[in-house]
Amino acid sequence: MPEKFHDQIPPKTKPVTDYERIAGKGRWYSEAGCTLAVFPIIGTLVGFSSDFPEGYATLLLVPAVIWLWALAIRRAFRLRPLYGEARDYVRRLVDAEERGVRVPQPSPALRLMYRVEKNGREHLAKKAGKQR
Repeated sequence: MPEKFHDQIPPKTKPVTDYERIAGKGRWYSEAGCTLAVFPIIGTLVGFSSDFPEGYATLLLVPAVIWLWALAIRRAFRLRPLYGEARDYVRRLVDAEERGVRVPQPSPALRLMYRVEKNGREHLAKKAGKQR
């Protein structure tokens, strides 16, 4: 038996699918770049402040740091134009759920946006209830 509100579930557009695909990969780029950047800084400080010039060898990690940061920036620039469409899709999902439609579980890339939207609406409803 088909779901009686199935036609009320908002369709997932191509920008939303692209957002999910891009957001699902490469989260570690910026974290790894920042963590890896600590080693050249410490190594350079050790090489400069002591009789241990081998500390300068950690500067060889700088190209890897720059490469990881470039990947993180590229990912952010690719996600930026798709974010608005993904946010609108999540809002339509929450709207449909408030109307009583059983919506599918959002993907991991959209799950945080979904929770934030849902919690924000619950907070506003509680706040409006207290003002009455």
